[in-house]
Amino acid sequence: MTNPTQSWSRSDWERARQLREAGGSYQDIADDLGVAVHRVSAKFANVRHRERIESGTVKDYNSGPSPKALIERQARAVAASRRNQTAQLCGDPPPGYSALDKKNGHTPT
Repeated sequence: MTNPTQSWSRSDWERARQLREAGGSYQDIADDLGVAVHRVSAKFANVRHRERIESGTVKDYNSGPSPKALIERQARAVAASRRNQTAQLCGDPPPGYSALDKKNGHTPT
């Protein structure tokens, strides 16, 4: 792998793993494969992160909004549908979502 923008081939990745398991440093692996050290360390970090996501120890943040966020978004949409035309035109927040409503303790319904 001599091209700095080239993707990792399966054989290069296998060689890197073998060297690492044998106690090689990132610098040793980079020298053997002819790549920059930061590419080697980034590849190992990426693989470790993917493994942690698959095992469930780390949340995958690309999985979409949480159920709580979906419920809140739906509640805000329902409240926004209750605004009159003037409020929509002027950009007023939905009932229960303004700073004054929050200050006075009014919760969105």
